[in-house]
Amino acid sequence: MEKIFWPLEWDFLPYTLDNFRGIIMVVAPVDRGKTTLVRLLSSFFVSRGRKVGWVDSDLGQSNVGPPTTVGMVAGFRKFPLSLPERLFTPCFRFVGDVTPEKRIEATALYTAELVKEASAKSQVTLIDTCGLIFSLSGLRLKMLKMKLIKPDLVLGIGKEEEFELFQKFYGEQFWVVPPASQVSKKDYNKRRSYRERLFSLYFSSAESWELGWENLHFFLPYHPYFFLQRHHREEGTPVFEFSDSFSLILGSPEKKHDRECRVVTPSSLLSSICGLYTEEGQELGLGIIESFDEEQGTMVIKGKKVNSGKVGAVVPGLAKIDSKSLSVED
Repeated sequence: MEKIFWPLEWDFLPYTLDNFRGIIMVVAPVDRGKTTLVRLLSSFFVSRGRKVGWVDSDLGQSNVGPPTTVGMVAGFRKFPLSLPERLFTPCFRFVGDVTPEKRIEATALYTAELVKEASAKSQVTLIDTCGLIFSLSGLRLKMLKMKLIKPDLVLGIGKEEEFELFQKFYGEQFWVVPPASQVSKKDYNKRRSYRERLFSLYFSSAESWELGWENLHFFLPYHPYFFLQRHHREEGTPVFEFSDSFSLILGSPEKKHDRECRVVTPSSLLSSICGLYTEEGQELGLGIIESFDEEQGTMVIKGKKVNSGKVGAVVPGLAKIDSKSLSVED
């Protein structure tokens, strides 16, 4: 176990939290040391003999699970955990982007699900979050997480005046702690490089599957339509029906359609990072859509499974990646 060196600004926490059991969420803008604090707390609670869970909902700078996902490891009694233990965790939820801004509800819901799972196996559960916080979407995201999860303690890293709204919202269970002076800052290039490294490692042992277009799903699994879409062809055009009034068509936007529909061109899905699932919606891993064969109605997915099962559903995300160079396209 690594020796714990607490920054001077945080050296009161070991005494204050010595007997703590429950859920702690850490929130702050970028470069305030959220992950550093979660790591220190993990080491501290493990050193006290407690089983610890770590839920990471920072989609772009993941420390648990690959980018674009909320990841979780639970019930661990040793720390630090190796990179493979964290990256290839079987407990994850695919959100599909490196920022939660367009997927706020999914990010909050999946975080809450994994916190519930982690808490069933752990005496202390720690939640790392992204730097989206003081914008309107950031406030929505953080408050929705607090409402769904009901953490026993929220630690906001910064100044008291920054978190006044959160303290009114969450009361005495929201503590403000000062930033640690020793925390390093990451610019855009460092953050992008970190994501590329994680993706490269994740897909380094990938395999390929050829699947039919009927395996495509266009909503995340928490959405009831994930299981109910019907696929057929009309004059050679793939149609995904979700209700009597709405369909999704995989084809050319120039072609006129008689129904209310969303048109998606196959080429726009190329290089999309996608979630891989069983037909029942169980998470299997991540993939990349490498090619489409429009005549055969098939696609080639390059992916990595961290759970066993047959790939029965592929959900394209919003982020893309070049599978040859494995560099994220923003």
